[in-house]
Amino acid sequence: MKRTFVLNGDGLHVGVRFDFGPGNVFDVMLADLSAGVLAHAACNGVGEALRDTGAGKTDAEALAAFLQRRDVLLGGAYSARGGSRLDWIGDIVEAVQTLLAKSGKELAPEKEAELRAELAPIEKAGTDAFKKWLSANPTRKAVGKMVDSIRKERAAARAKQATTEIDMGSII
Repeated sequence: MKRTFVLNGDGLHVGVRFDFGPGNVFDVMLADLSAGVLAHAACNGVGEALRDTGAGKTDAEALAAFLQRRDVLLGGAYSARGGSRLDWIGDIVEAVQTLLAKSGKELAPEKEAELRAELAPIEKAGTDAFKKWLSANPTRKAVGKMVDSIRKERAAARAKQATTEIDMGSII
């Protein structure tokens, strides 16, 4: 099954498309959901988006990532980016910090601010613009590989957490 978001002419999310193959494509439109179901789905999505920020991080890192993602959500940029759960700027900054730490260096606050300022206009263009930026030179390609690695580590941590939170009483 392939899942994609349905966008209106303004690029706003208005539904979800589930594609099971030829002749089996189903759209679930937000306008068709009851207020209670819509509110529950929204709360579930916000909860997932914020919970996932801390996967595989120390408590301090998880708090910082949570606050950053919360600010993105409250600022309205989250869905405007085309969707996704991907926090490109945060992940790029984290990747740069990680790569610098491996060489015994730190990302100075003023350099981080410069990097965030450079990436801010790219955020409006979406994922493809970030990928293009990351492939512009060998150093950025290394940052892109580190972003991929960080995201894979988080996914593995989420998968491990999900399997350890199973309530056997609800299965048997």
